[in-house]
Amino acid sequence: MNINYSFISKAILCYESLGFKYVEVPWLVSNDALDVTRPPEARSFETFAGNLVASGEQSFIEIRDRLKVGGKYQCVTPCFRDEKYDKYHKQRFLKNELIWVISPDDCVETKTKQCLDCASFVFLQCMDYKFKIEVVDTDIGKDLYINGIEVGSYGYRCYDGFHWIYGTGLAEPRFSQALEG
Repeated sequence: MNINYSFISKAILCYESLGFKYVEVPWLVSNDALDVTRPPEARSFETFAGNLVASGEQSFIEIRDRLKVGGKYQCVTPCFRDEKYDKYHKQRFLKNELIWVISPDDCVETKTKQCLDCASFVFLQCMDYKFKIEVVDTDIGKDLYINGIEVGSYGYRCYDGFHWIYGTGLAEPRFSQALEG
């Protein structure tokens, strides 16, 4: 598994220029934070100090009391997943995660589209505008595809009075694999 760290670094800088503040987040989280996004059939990776995150979104949920409504944030975490393993689905990978904390009165569709547009812009920057990005509707939001490979998921969630738009900033090695076709 080869991770292109220069893509992750470039994504961080691009998202900062788009108003997403970089924050350090925990890589070990509580069961409560984990279970908000963990599919019921997926196992958790429990350690003596908490659960390994499957996504930076779980890290943001863990620190939600420190995030402000209207705030746009990003982080980078390893992701540990209990899912099928194939060429594009790994049980561990590195991901830049986006979150936009919103109020219950905000227009979810508009905010999700804005987050999706930011990600599309950053992806185009990282790949020097060489490939087309496709947007696909899903049951819970929207996905971005490059060369037929899903490279990001975007949508809205609410938990315990906390409302947010989530999205993949950039995940490696899948982004690199998509560029290779």
